[in-house]
Amino acid sequence: MSKHILSLILPLCFLELTAATINEGNLLNFLGKKDFFSGSFIQITNQNQKERKVNGEIKINRKGMFKVVYSDPLNEIISSNGSELFRLDEELEQLNISPIDKIFLESPIGLFAAKQIELENLFYVDRCYTEKKILTCTLRPKTEESFLQELTVKFSKEVIKSISYIDSFNQIVHLNFLHSDWGRIPLEEFSFSIPEGIDVVRH
Repeated sequence: MSKHILSLILPLCFLELTAATINEGNLLNFLGKKDFFSGSFIQITNQNQKERKVNGEIKINRKGMFKVVYSDPLNEIISSNGSELFRLDEELEQLNISPIDKIFLESPIGLFAAKQIELENLFYVDRCYTEKKILTCTLRPKTEESFLQELTVKFSKEVIKSISYIDSFNQIVHLNFLHSDWGRIPLEEFSFSIPEGIDVVRH
């Protein structure tokens, strides 16, 4: 992984050390240095004693581009080129296009799309602790007007295993990752084709 071919051992040791020493003081710096994030997940949403599950895939880069694909029963694609938001609902046969709202930076997407200085302006790390080799870190927004009340990230070494959050509507959302990766994502993977017969609505 290291670009320097001075040693085959030191870079590996450094990666292990980085993962093992994530804490309250360096979590935002650790995330901010990651330019890409992708994964497949099961999303569980709880509100008013009702639970909804849906599978999905996510791709994000630090330029503010992202793509979230939900399977049944939502069958929805939410994507952004960094300035506009695209929401494709095939059941409604409609594509909504609108300027990107800052609320997305306050969501879990912001952990991987916002620049490091933006991360530090949006969140502070409340605490990190390790239990059964799983590192759990809780972040809170710096402003009372935020979309989130709190956000929790769980790591196994430097691999994200889950992200959970409570929003301002007391909705509890868990993203349990079946797979996650920090590897580079080609730009074309953020685009999608618009099916025939879809109405395009600009806001």
